[in-house]
Amino acid sequence: MWEPTWEQMNALLGEGKPLEALFDQVRLVEAETGRVCAWQANGPAATEQHCCRLWNRSVRCSDCAAQKACAAGQRMAKLDYSNEQYYLLIAQPLRWQGADYALELVTDLTDRLLTQDGLAQRESFVQDLSRQLEAVSEHEAFTGLYSKAYLEHEVQARLAQGGQPLYLAVFDIDNFRYINEFYGHVQGDAVLLKFTELLRAALAGTGGFAARFDGDEFAVVLPGGDLDAWNAWAKQVQRRFAEYLFRVAEMRFHASASVGVAGIGADADFAQALEETRARRAAKSRK
Repeated sequence: MWEPTWEQMNALLGEGKPLEALFDQVRLVEAETGRVCAWQANGPAATEQHCCRLWNRSVRCSDCAAQKACAAGQRMAKLDYSNEQYYLLIAQPLRWQGADYALELVTDLTDRLLTQDGLAQRESFVQDLSRQLEAVSEHEAFTGLYSKAYLEHEVQARLAQGGQPLYLAVFDIDNFRYINEFYGHVQGDAVLLKFTELLRAALAGTGGFAARFDGDEFAVVLPGGDLDAWNAWAKQVQRRFAEYLFRVAEMRFHASASVGVAGIGADADFAQALEETRARRAAKSRK
């Protein structure tokens, strides 16, 4: 089951809430009790409201999406009807500090389904919903980079097609926990976003793409070229990041990143390539 970092949870449920641009409601539900939680600085806090209130019911649904998603350990979706309203609910299971929750994404379908031009509206709805689901599954919410699952799937698909070789670069921000603890989570978020910005700029025109993994780890798939060229590219990203000056009140600091680069063989799977690249990064850090 997905165990998000504080930064990921805050990006989804804190200020900004990017998913609210895609869905009518975004809420966090305790799997065991069904209570809706408010996101606070120290994590989720259960409220007196239960998830069934959305459907104007006093008891929990027998097919509760949050409960089923957490039990199965995978995303669940269901259609529901209440008070002449049609809803689509997607429940993404997650674990936070040992407890199971579901991130519920709710869309009111009523206006799209109950129209005179029903067929056209249904086609439009399917297209809109497809875009919503792709945005949730393919991208990591905080940085907007691709998700780990998407990157892994894309690598395997490209390897199956054959053609030009692929390379994998894995960056890790050095001492990120110390940055969070000493300067605060807001500044830690700024470090992650700055690295994302530099990574996007460095990838422009290369045909490569990046994903953010757990916490402070970023993976980049690089097409064509050779290992020496991509090692030089990675060092350039490191240098630009190390040169940037972060400011917190009267304090100033620089951050740095470690990186490993390795080729992905046609007969290799993504997990093997990832471990090899991480090992190269660790070996460089020890030098």
